[in-house]
Amino acid sequence: MTTPIQAVSISSILTKSVGGKKAVERIKTLQSVCISGSVNMNGTKGTFEYLLKFPNKYLLSLNFPNFSMVQGFDGETAWQQDISGQKTKLTGSSKKDILSSVYLNTFSFLFDDSLNNKKYLGKTVINNKEYYQIMLHPFPDDTILAYYNILSGHRELFKTKQDLTNTTTFESSYQTIENIRIPFFLKTTIEKFNFTLTQTIENLIFDKPLDDSLFLFQKQSKASYQFLSQNTITLKFEFHNDRIYIPVTINKSKKMYMLLDSGAGTSIIHQPIAAALNLDSVGFVPAIGAAGTINSQLVRIDSLQMSSLRLYNMIAGSLDLSLLLKQKINKVDFGGILGNDFLSQFPILLNFHTQELTIYNPKDYQAPTNGNQIPFEYYNLIPTIECSIGSVKGKFIIDLGNSIGLILHPHFINTHNLIEKINEKNKSTQLIGGIGGITDGTVGVIDSFKIGSQLLLDEKVYLPKNSYGLVSSKEIDGNIGISLLKRFTIFFDFLQNKIILYNEIGRASCRERV
Repeated sequence: MTTPIQAVSISSILTKSVGGKKAVERIKTLQSVCISGSVNMNGTKGTFEYLLKFPNKYLLSLNFPNFSMVQGFDGETAWQQDISGQKTKLTGSSKKDILSSVYLNTFSFLFDDSLNNKKYLGKTVINNKEYYQIMLHPFPDDTILAYYNILSGHRELFKTKQDLTNTTTFESSYQTIENIRIPFFLKTTIEKFNFTLTQTIENLIFDKPLDDSLFLFQKQSKASYQFLSQNTITLKFEFHNDRIYIPVTINKSKKMYMLLDSGAGTSIIHQPIAAALNLDSVGFVPAIGAAGTINSQLVRIDSLQMSSLRLYNMIAGSLDLSLLLKQKINKVDFGGILGNDFLSQFPILLNFHTQELTIYNPKDYQAPTNGNQIPFEYYNLIPTIECSIGSVKGKFIIDLGNSIGLILHPHFINTHNLIEKINEKNKSTQLIGGIGGITDGTVGVIDSFKIGSQLLLDEKVYLPKNSYGLVSSKEIDGNIGISLLKRFTIFFDFLQNKIILYNEIGRASCRERV
């Protein structure tokens, strides 16, 4: 229950929450904060280290027995290292989430004098406790809702919303360190993802010297492969129902086909295969797909080999992927999905005409010439590019796992009244989905769709009826699938954050170069 808003000093609430005026004076002199302790992520136990160098450098490392997850901010670039050790720059809501953490943990809310960035919302009662509610705006389109215990003054919880995620963090076990009140226990939950992370602080040090290099994004990721050919590896892929299946061998014993999917942040092993290979379980993380979210087990793979390329010591998800493929390919089992943890390590060339995948040695490679270069950014480890429908621009996922085609998200359609620009709408339903389930939708045609410098006319589009999973995103406007992409030969350069599209002439030159 919320009571009517009355005059109250936001500054006094915030000052009391950190320990009073003496605490504020000490905070003004802080150079760094180093924190470490124990962590529990969805039942997987480990340790964490948190480094903060004022005014705005940040590093959080979650370390578990078989893998680590790291995110950082060097003052300009936000980045993360995934469970396979690959590093990527973050943009959009993923970057905002890190910047919100920096804003709170550097105590920037104490010294931000702009009243436009703070708003008192009155008192409320939660679990029989009375709280002051204050809305903080670290950035114009970013909001943190913080709750301060009226009796103790402590901030006991705060909520953030970033596109698909609603996150709540509970703070307790406060201790006073050099006049500053610090919560020594934090519990973070993410709605819809069935995700819970608890952190217990065991060590805290103020003003320890920290080198700036600790926070920098470095493109070089952990080497976890053997490239046994000098320059390139070319292998045939199976093109089945507009999906790309790559022949692989797992742990030197089990041969199978895996779906190549740039829309998957990490690789996923089909559960029956993981069970047959007796792969070790190392934890759980949430997975999000086009139609919903699901909790995924993590498993360890000793080696995964395709032709003369061997990946080793991989951490992958494990889910039942029966919806993606219900049959064998060439009498060989379906093994799962090859995602960004594979793609981000190697430049690759996809030639749909010859049904060949060429993998380039990342240490020495050159893309074929005469292509249309398109830069991309990451959204949750998925490449996204800017495209346009007429004069309306949007951000679209490049999704090799999408066999449907061009999908427009409901928010994008409604915001720009695109339904009026969609012709020949078919009332029959079209199933759209994958990880997280299936949703349905209708089919239509748009006059034009521009991808890079390529203008496509009378393009078929799919319109989901419901907003679940990635389809509910307000930051991503759509999804570009294989039925559109297969018209080109495509060079994926994840090392330089770009894709290159080649037309018929480009295809010829690509074949000659390879």
